[in-house]
Amino acid sequence: MDKAALSKIKEILSMEIGGKISQKSLSILLKQWSVMLRAGVNIQRALEVSKQQAANQQIRKLVEDLYRQVTQGIPFSEALEKQNFDSVQMLASMVRAGEMSGTLDQVFTQMSDYYLNRYETRRKVKGSLIYPMLLMLVSLVVVGFILTYVMPTFLVLFEGNEGQLPASTRLLIEASIFLNQYGLVLSLTIACILVGMGLAYRKRPDFRRMVDRFLLRLPLLKQYIIYNCIGRTGLILSILSSSGVPVNETLEIVELGIQNVELKGKYQVLIRDLETGSTLHQAFTKSGSFPEMFLSMLLVGEEMGELEEVMKRSSEYYEDELKYTITSMTTLMEPVLIVIMAIVVGFIVLSIALPMFDLITYTGI
Repeated sequence: MDKAALSKIKEILSMEIGGKISQKSLSILLKQWSVMLRAGVNIQRALEVSKQQAANQQIRKLVEDLYRQVTQGIPFSEALEKQNFDSVQMLASMVRAGEMSGTLDQVFTQMSDYYLNRYETRRKVKGSLIYPMLLMLVSLVVVGFILTYVMPTFLVLFEGNEGQLPASTRLLIEASIFLNQYGLVLSLTIACILVGMGLAYRKRPDFRRMVDRFLLRLPLLKQYIIYNCIGRTGLILSILSSSGVPVNETLEIVELGIQNVELKGKYQVLIRDLETGSTLHQAFTKSGSFPEMFLSMLLVGEEMGELEEVMKRSSEYYEDELKYTITSMTTLMEPVLIVIMAIVVGFIVLSIALPMFDLITYTGI
C-alpha cells in the first residue's frame, strides 16, 4: 500500500461518527468502508477497524453486530438487512447488487455521497424554516400577551358602552374574555389534537394516505416531494444500471426509500407496468405524476442506450431544482407571515384605538 493511500485512509478514519445513526453518520461510515476496500482490505477487516473507531454506542453496536454476522459466514448484505435504521432496506439492496457485480467499493462511495446529500438537503430545509417558524411563534406570543394581559386593562374604560363600540372592538373583547377563561383548556385541546393526528399518521394507513395525498396537491410542497423522489430515482438507476440489475428491481429499491404513501403506491404501479412489458418511459408517463423534462430524459436514455449516464445527469439536475424549490418555499413564507402578522397586530391596535379616540372626544380630554 503506497503512502498516499495510507494517508487517505487515516484521513477518512479520523472523521468523527457521533450521535445516533443519522444520514451524516452513515455517510461517514460508508466512506470509511469504501476507502478501505479500494486499498485492498476485505469487508471483515474493514468492519473490525470501524468497530475500533466507533465514537458512540449506536455506531459501535451496529458495526459489532455486522462484524459478528460476517465472521459467521453471513453475507454482508444479509447482515445489513437485519439492522434497524432509516432506509436500511434500500441500502441493503444496493449492497447486494454491489456484491453480485464486484463493485461494492463503488456502491459504498455512491451511497455515501447520496446520504451526505440527503443530510445536507434536510439541514437546509430545517435551517430555512427557522426564521419563518420563529416569526410565527413571536406573532402568537404577542397576540396572546395582548389579549390576555393588555386588553383586560381597557375593559374598565369600555364598561357600560359595549353597544356603542365598533364591531372589531367587541370581537376583540369577546376573544380576550374567552382566552382568559378557557386559554388553558384551548391550549391543551390543540396539543391533544396535534398529538392525536401525529399518532394517527403513524398508526392509521388510511389517514396517512389521505394526508400524503393532500400534500401532493400543494404546489410547492408537491414539487419538493416529487423532485426529491426523482433525484433518488435517477441516482439509484444510474448506479444499478451498470451492475445489470433489472429496472423493475431497481424501482423496488427506490420504492423502499419513499416516505410519501401516495407516491409509494404510484411506484408500485410503475413496477407492475414494467413487469407486464412497458418501457420505463411508458410506465412513468402513464402515472401522470412526473415532470415532462424527466420523462424526456428517460426516453432519450432508453433510445440511445445511455440510461446510466442520462439518469446520473437527471439526478444532478433535480437535486439542484430541489435546492431551488426549498429556497422558493422559504422566500415565499417570510413575506406572507410578515403580512399576516401586520394585519393581525394592525387589527388589534385599531380595535383599541378607535373607541379610545371616541372616548377622548366625548369626555373632552
